[in-house]
Amino acid sequence: MSIDSGRIEQFYPPLGVNPYKVASVVFPVLACVLGILLVISFVPVKRPSAGTRADLSALVLSVAERKNLQETDLASGSFAYILSNSQINDSYEKAQTYFQHYRDNMAQIEINRILNSNASVLVKQKANVLMSYLEVPGFDTVKDSPSYKAVQGEPALYMDCWVTWSGRVSNVIQTDTSYSCDLLVGYETMETVEGIVPLHFSVIPVIETEKPVKVLAKITSEDGKLALEGRSVYQSVKNEQKN
Repeated sequence: MSIDSGRIEQFYPPLGVNPYKVASVVFPVLACVLGILLVISFVPVKRPSAGTRADLSALVLSVAERKNLQETDLASGSFAYILSNSQINDSYEKAQTYFQHYRDNMAQIEINRILNSNASVLVKQKANVLMSYLEVPGFDTVKDSPSYKAVQGEPALYMDCWVTWSGRVSNVIQTDTSYSCDLLVGYETMETVEGIVPLHFSVIPVIETEKPVKVLAKITSEDGKLALEGRSVYQSVKNEQKN
């Protein structure tokens, strides 16, 4: 029916048309359309990703493997972390989840926790395989860069993580094939030095020593001490002077 100027008009089907027959055809069609719309509304939509990651199905632990995740002979080595079966499983699953979410630094931390723990040889082997899938980041893609304080407090947990630390360089030694220096972390304003870390580049960077610098580097060790393997540098084109 329709409403027009206060009048209510009833709708009647044309003569000769059986309304019950029409309804018997229309209603099933409408029900089918509604059913399709409901199905579509509940189908999850996959978000496009920036790229594809490695298939980790081969690294999934079986039910039997999850019951025996600890090294049985603790006298066979020294461990920085003594973890329970559930803690090992939790770290291993976190590493995979972080990897799938492109948080490679967080995945590396969980891998390091496993590698430095009483986890079984099997779990450590799979953790090493997962580690081989982690990617080298750039300034625009690196995530979860740990602070110097965190790394200094527990360096084994952050080995092979990527950091973006700022400061100034000193004691530069440059050859035709290498560049080494000390990074004075946090010394951008020449007021406070958080720490001094050896920094090495295999490709010669362009660094103006009188200016602050920001480096993208991987955490390594040198003679048992914290060091950095540099990959990229950033310096402002502006002349920055302390007032």
